[in-house]
Amino acid sequence: MKLSPRQSQVFDALKRGASNGDIAAQLSISEHTVKYHCRMLYKQFDVQNRFELMSILFRERKRSPAQPV
Repeated sequence: MKLSPRQSQVFDALKRGASNGDIAAQLSISEHTVKYHCRMLYKQFDVQNRFELMSILFRERKRSPAQPV
């Protein structure tokens, strides 16, 4: 799946458990922009929320534990 550089940054922060506010501060963008990128990630991964997105991630990790997150 092809992510934009910013989507990759937001996705990495989500994997670390960062809140929208934390991500916004870390990336020097507004919280509204973080929410936009999250919506785009949800759409790409065909999920409805952060929990479903993380479920997919951890399901994939179980299949291939040698791959770093």
